[in-house]
Amino acid sequence: MALGITLLNWPAGIALPNAGRVALHEAMGSTLVGIYRQVGWKLGVWREVGWWQVLL
Repeated sequence: MALGITLLNWPAGIALPNAGRVALHEAMGSTLVGIYRQVGWKLGVWREVGWWQVLL
């Protein structure tokens, strides 16, 4: 708890495809909540960004 704020969830954005990172977050209890299509520029290509979250 910082400054009296309680965290209610833990979000994570992952550039896709990235099977290893997805597996890691899902192993920690994260669930997919959405995908933004072609919004991330990485290694010269547009990528999807998936959003996972854990409710604390």
